[in-house]
Amino acid sequence: MLDSFNYDNIERKIAVVEADMECACIEHGTRGHLKHADIERMIAEISEDERQARVHGKFAHLVGLVFKKWNKKIHVIPPFEIRNADYVVYHALDTHLNTPYAGLWLAVDGYGRKYVVDELWKNLTESELAMMVRAKNEKYRMGRSIIEPAADISEQAVGMTSLKMRLQQNHGLYYESGSKERTACIQRIQKALEFVEVGGKIEQYPELFVFSTCERLIWEMDRYVYDEWKGKTKEAKDPKDKPVDKDDHLIEDLGRLLFIEPTFYIPEPQEPVYEGVNRSNILDPFD
Repeated sequence: MLDSFNYDNIERKIAVVEADMECACIEHGTRGHLKHADIERMIAEISEDERQARVHGKFAHLVGLVFKKWNKKIHVIPPFEIRNADYVVYHALDTHLNTPYAGLWLAVDGYGRKYVVDELWKNLTESELAMMVRAKNEKYRMGRSIIEPAADISEQAVGMTSLKMRLQQNHGLYYESGSKERTACIQRIQKALEFVEVGGKIEQYPELFVFSTCERLIWEMDRYVYDEWKGKTKEAKDPKDKPVDKDDHLIEDLGRLLFIEPTFYIPEPQEPVYEGVNRSNILDPFD
């Protein structure tokens, strides 16, 4: 029998609803039927990893999120001007053969707060990469720049120096190798995301914020999860403590930047230059 149904005329409409256990509370919910004290007892019996799904009604595939404190309503903010007097900006670059170049720019203020202010996620030639990085660097008062450790390895098979060295020699971009401590870098991001919320109000703000224009990093943060065992043995094994090694290039940049503990420092005062004055005589009065 031929299928004569016209699927092209179907307009797909899907509504997604998230509801937490408080919705069922007599005191705080809408048409609730459970006492608040009973809900609290139920929550106490649920593990931390399961609370996102069972208590807060989040999708199950988000339960294993690495950055459980990540909250776009708190951490993502509108862009603002990064003035040289008020911020020092640090840069990290992650490179792979089969993925776009991933770059991140992190501003630090005098209070130690960090702001992801710019990003790069694009397939480029080496020359195009250098040009784009320089253009972004020129917008800020730059501190250190770091690159993934693999970029410091010479490509002997094709008779080429390392990418790190080529960027320095051919394009004037100086990088130092970033950390290989992946777990420590992830833990540093987790610490920077921490905040304290009491009664719906933020009592202690996080150390880290992300400009809303950094769409690729936000996308990665939303989806970064721990790896899982597969097959019949899944239930018999402890959960893995390593994230899935995928879609984490800008996250690696962020971790390496935070790992070096970037700091703010006051700009060095520039000595004024007076027209018509022989400066060599000023510097050496006995000349």
